[in-house]
Order: sequence, then C-alpha cells, then structure tokens
Amino acid sequence: MITIPPTEAISCPVITTLLEKGRDNDSKEVAGLQSVLKNTEKLEVDATGIFDDKTEAAIKVFQKKYADVILAPWDATRATGIVSLTTAKKLNQIACGVPLTMNEKELAQIADYKAKSVAEKAAHSTGAALTPGLPSEASNDDAPTGQSAAALNAVGGSVIHRFGAFLANLFK
Repeated sequence: MITIPPTEAISCPVITTLLEKGRDNDSKEVAGLQSVLKNTEKLEVDATGIFDDKTEAAIKVFQKKYADVILAPWDATRATGIVSLTTAKKLNQIACGVPLTMNEKELAQIADYKAKSVAEKAAHSTGAALTPGLPSEASNDDAPTGQSAAALNAVGGSVIHRFGAFLANLFK
C-alpha cells in the first residue's frame, strides 16, 4: 500500500499517463489521482495507489461534474471512468493550479476523433464495414473504452493506431 500525501504535497503534474481500471498503472500517479479525488473533490475513494472500482466510480463522478471541459470537447455524453487527455488536464488544473489549455496537437486529436466518429456512424447506418475507432474518453457507449492521451489518433497503420483499435474492440 502507498502512503498518500496531502494534495498540496503532490508533485505536478499529477497525471502524465493513461490511467484505467485493469491496466498496469503507475501506482504513484494513481495515488496522486486518489489524493486529489479524496482531498479536493471529497469523493469516496480509498487511497491505495491501486485503480479499483471505487476509483473508477469516483472518476465517473468527476467527469460528469466537469463534463463541459472533459466530455463536451469530444461531443461525449457519458463518463467512462478512464483518465486520459481532458480528464488528466482537469485533474492537473485542480491539483496544480495550472490553466486548462489544449495545444494544437491535442485539439487536432479531438477533431480527428470527432471526424472518425461521424464517419463510423455514417458507415454503420449504411451497413458499410467499419474501421475500428480509437479509444477515448469520448465514448458515448455504455461500456467503457480505453484511451491514450499521447496517442489518441496516431496516423495510418502505426503500432499505436493498431493498439488503440485493438483496445477499442475489446470493449465493444
């Protein structure tokens, strides 16, 4: 078990990697996440450094509370319980007092995701074969999906793209 420091003692940024239940997460980042959720957001989460059911549930509450900056950029309507790009940025903003900003690459990732989502919906409605979408916190499905802040929309047939598609298909 990891000892969770008070929120003000956390090193910033708190979140720098993808965090989700069932993944081999960095326990120090999960501990920082849990500390922010527990001490700042007053959510029911055990400070263990392990991304468990309570942590996932607390993230969903957090994502819904800040839906305008976490879910809305993706045109998403449901929380996933996965910490990636916009969720991590909001957590870091709260914990570190840094502005929540998106660089050009991050904005392009979101725009690419939304464009692919529209194309997939159109292909689905016509019965055309779908290209697996990349995972993100932008899911509007009931089942959670994986996501990667650093590689939400890798191009072409890269390993990252194929891995993202693989993760997305796991939860369909």
